[in-house]
Amino acid sequence: MEKFHIKKLVPEEWELLQKIRIEMVRNNPECFLESEESARARSKEEWIKRLSDQVNRIFGFFENDQIIGLIGIFSHDQLPDKILEIGMSYTTPEYRKKGLTTLGYRYCLDYAESLTGFSAVQVSHRQGNEASRAAIMRAGFQFLKLTHKSFGDGKEDISNIYIYHLQDKENE
Repeated sequence: MEKFHIKKLVPEEWELLQKIRIEMVRNNPECFLESEESARARSKEEWIKRLSDQVNRIFGFFENDQIIGLIGIFSHDQLPDKILEIGMSYTTPEYRKKGLTTLGYRYCLDYAESLTGFSAVQVSHRQGNEASRAAIMRAGFQFLKLTHKSFGDGKEDISNIYIYHLQDKENE
């Protein structure tokens, strides 16, 4: 995997995020919560803001200088207290099954372990997305519950939610 690398995207790379995000929601609307129209409507300032947050991180997968996927870890007000969420996991089709998603989960979980004030990380996938389920399980997550979500293809469906408990830094 030496020609591939992963790195945190910075605000100056907002166009890379915009490009890959629009690609992922266009090509796989059944896998993501956002629609292509919503992604295309986002302003330059909104893209930059996504990469400027003090806690949230978006990591890009690269082959040399070409972005070929991404994954993010987020804190937001729709999550339970002290919980982070991994999302936006995507690898372009020709680069799948090369270990990039596993590497992305490791980066996100290592980052989560470095933070204080968080106890767990959750991740979800649409019912029936076996590739996502397998990657989530390989990363060490445990099934938590089922819920309903609206997806980018305009349909509501079952979403499987998983949890990964972070090391208890207060009792070490």
